[in-house]
Amino acid sequence: MSRSIENFEGSARIPAWRHFLHRLRRVVCRYWLMVKFFVLASLFREPLDLAASFEAVYALKGDPWRYEISPYEQAKYRDTLANLPKRSWRHALEVGCSEGAFTRILAPKVNRVTGVDISITAIQRARRKCSDLENGSFLRLDIEADELPLAGFDLIVCGEVLYYLDDLTRIKEVGDKLVGSLEPGGLLVLVDRRIRSDDTSGFPPPIFRYPSMGAATVHRILGLHPELAQVKEIQRRFYTITVLKKDSVGE
Repeated sequence: MSRSIENFEGSARIPAWRHFLHRLRRVVCRYWLMVKFFVLASLFREPLDLAASFEAVYALKGDPWRYEISPYEQAKYRDTLANLPKRSWRHALEVGCSEGAFTRILAPKVNRVTGVDISITAIQRARRKCSDLENGSFLRLDIEADELPLAGFDLIVCGEVLYYLDDLTRIKEVGDKLVGSLEPGGLLVLVDRRIRSDDTSGFPPPIFRYPSMGAATVHRILGLHPELAQVKEIQRRFYTITVLKKDSVGE
């Protein structure tokens, strides 16, 4: 016997399968832009307009990746901070700050923090959510297309951002830009997920082909920069943290 569900008026009943298809259609229509971002680019290798794609995702809902409430994300943030050297940080840059979830955790550890993100919607929300941070500021910035408005950072944190570039040359060019903004002796901290397309021991395997690289590739490329030396690498089940130090003058 097939299940059925009453409509809103209670006068007629519709099959459960039709109700399910109706709800599925509504979800697909609502999240079509997100589907295009994460699925169509994977299947057909479409060139992505990252700025437009991220704007579309943030337009759908606040905190779309659940950075503020996900136990996984919060544990990853704590892990990142725990693996920083115990020292005073003058000015930190967070690349891909989203709506400021990690910025809020990082702020008490540094004298000043600047968060940048490609989405103006994300930046506006970060400014509102972190308006009580006296040492925090936020800028809309395309890390690939734009020049960094500031330099002399002694700490740069780049979490799950660079693999969206999905191209070795583009990642290297952005890496050069980040290193150029890092003062001698400063740290570049990379946090990226592990995927089996470039790390056979990693988990989980990629569902789609985009992005085609994860921590193993991204961290290797930046680790080869002539001005950087690896301080440590921490591999967790789902992600890798790599801490790189820019050569000090005379080293």
